[in-house]
Amino acid sequence: MIQNSTTIKHILVWYFVLIFLYNSSGVLVTYLLNSVWHAILDNFRPITVWGADLFIFYAISKGTFGEEWNKWSYLELAGLGILLFGTAVYNASFRFSCFTYDHGSAVMATPMMARSPLLTSAMEHARAQGLSDDLRQKMVTQYVAPQQQYATQYGFISVSTQQ
Repeated sequence: MIQNSTTIKHILVWYFVLIFLYNSSGVLVTYLLNSVWHAILDNFRPITVWGADLFIFYAISKGTFGEEWNKWSYLELAGLGILLFGTAVYNASFRFSCFTYDHGSAVMATPMMARSPLLTSAMEHARAQGLSDDLRQKMVTQYVAPQQQYATQYGFISVSTQQ
């Protein structure tokens, strides 16, 4: 079947190219941020696919391809809303008034962010611009949870060098 159809061959080539780009961008997100953000962004894939299906059905194919809005679409929309809400709670973008939050919960508790090329290049730029140490320290603690003094980070393991 594949040998006899150039359309299927072209679709397969495009499919493999797009899957390669998708996986490469996932690796890039993990490298630049961390695996938690990769997992969070993976949760937004169903929203994108569903939105694209609705767009194709109503705007492009005029009802031939894609997904039509039906009575179960409201349930799917509610599920996607719960997914978005859960992500907002995880990122501390939404806080419950019935809970108390410590100061440290507002920062991203991922020490690996300190090794992110985006953050380190911003810090190098700030150092080159002559920003004070106090302001640079404020930039770092805004994104990285405070670490113990004299601690060295090896991946997810902290080794105290204090004697």
